[in-house]
Amino acid sequence: MDQITTFTIFRLSGWTNKLFALKSMAIFVPACKGVEGLEFIKLMGSGGGDGFSVLPNLEQYTLLCVWENEKSAESFFKDSPIYQEYL
Repeated sequence: MDQITTFTIFRLSGWTNKLFALKSMAIFVPACKGVEGLEFIKLMGSGGGDGFSVLPNLEQYTLLCVWENEKSAESFFKDSPIYQEYL
Protein backbone atom coordinates (compact mmCIF):
# COMPACT_ATOMS: atom_id res chain seq x y z
CA MET A 1 0.00 0.00 0.00
CA ASP A 2 1.44 3.36 -1.08
CA GLN A 3 -1.23 5.51 0.58
CA ILE A 4 0.04 8.64 2.34
CA THR A 5 -1.46 11.37 4.51
CA THR A 6 -0.51 15.04 4.27
CA PHE A 7 -1.10 17.67 6.93
CA THR A 8 -0.57 21.25 5.77
CA ILE A 9 -0.75 24.28 8.05
CA PHE A 10 -1.50 27.69 6.56
CA ARG A 11 -0.65 30.81 8.56
CA LEU A 12 -2.13 33.97 7.13
CA SER A 13 -1.84 37.66 7.86
CA GLY A 14 -3.77 40.69 6.67
CA TRP A 15 -7.54 40.97 6.53
CA THR A 16 -7.73 40.27 2.80
CA ASN A 17 -6.01 36.89 3.29
CA LYS A 18 -8.05 36.08 6.38
CA LEU A 19 -11.33 36.77 4.58
CA PHE A 20 -10.17 34.71 1.58
CA ALA A 21 -9.39 31.77 3.88
CA LEU A 22 -12.71 32.06 5.68
CA LYS A 23 -14.55 32.04 2.32
CA SER A 24 -12.45 29.06 1.23
CA MET A 25 -13.82 26.99 4.09
CA ALA A 26 -16.97 26.70 1.98
CA ILE A 27 -15.45 26.28 -1.49
CA PHE A 28 -12.07 24.55 -1.10
CA VAL A 29 -13.27 21.01 -0.41
CA PRO A 30 -15.96 20.90 -3.13
CA ALA A 31 -13.43 22.32 -5.61
CA CYS A 32 -11.11 19.39 -4.82
CA LYS A 33 -13.67 16.68 -5.50
CA GLY A 34 -12.45 14.61 -8.40
CA VAL A 35 -8.76 15.39 -7.85
CA GLU A 36 -6.89 12.33 -9.05
CA GLY A 37 -5.62 10.18 -6.20
CA LEU A 38 -7.35 12.19 -3.45
CA GLU A 39 -9.21 9.79 -1.16
CA PHE A 40 -10.11 12.09 1.75
CA ILE A 41 -9.93 15.84 2.36
CA LYS A 42 -10.72 18.04 5.35
CA LEU A 43 -10.04 21.77 5.68
CA MET A 44 -10.09 22.83 9.31
CA GLY A 45 -9.97 26.14 11.09
CA SER A 46 -8.65 26.63 14.59
CA GLY A 47 -9.90 28.25 17.75
CA GLY A 48 -8.58 31.52 19.06
CA GLY A 49 -7.09 32.17 22.46
CA ASP A 50 -5.49 28.96 23.72
CA GLY A 51 -6.92 27.00 20.77
CA PHE A 52 -10.20 25.97 22.36
CA SER A 53 -12.13 29.24 22.15
CA VAL A 54 -15.51 29.50 20.43
CA LEU A 55 -14.02 32.44 18.54
CA PRO A 56 -12.05 31.36 15.45
CA ASN A 57 -8.41 32.07 14.81
CA LEU A 58 -8.61 33.52 11.30
CA GLU A 59 -4.83 33.34 10.92
CA GLN A 60 -4.41 29.55 10.92
CA TYR A 61 -6.00 26.75 8.90
CA THR A 62 -5.09 23.11 8.37
CA LEU A 63 -5.55 20.91 5.32
CA LEU A 64 -5.66 17.16 5.95
CA CYS A 65 -5.57 14.86 2.91
CA VAL A 66 -5.25 11.14 2.31
CA TRP A 67 -3.77 10.19 -1.07
CA GLU A 68 -3.53 6.97 -3.07
CA ASN A 69 0.19 7.56 -3.42
CA GLU A 70 2.92 10.17 -3.09
CA LYS A 71 2.84 11.04 -6.79
CA SER A 72 -0.81 12.16 -6.53
CA ALA A 73 -0.02 14.39 -3.55
CA GLU A 74 3.00 15.94 -5.24
CA SER A 75 0.98 16.66 -8.36
CA PHE A 76 -1.77 18.39 -6.36
CA PHE A 77 0.61 20.58 -4.36
CA LYS A 78 2.55 21.52 -7.47
CA ASP A 79 -0.23 21.99 -10.06
CA SER A 80 -3.61 22.51 -8.38
CA PRO A 81 -4.99 26.01 -9.09
CA ILE A 82 -7.06 26.09 -5.89
CA TYR A 83 -4.09 25.10 -3.74
CA GLN A 84 -1.88 27.67 -5.49
CA GLU A 85 -4.32 30.41 -4.40
CA TYR A 86 -3.29 29.74 -0.81
CA LEU A 87 0.39 30.31 -1.48
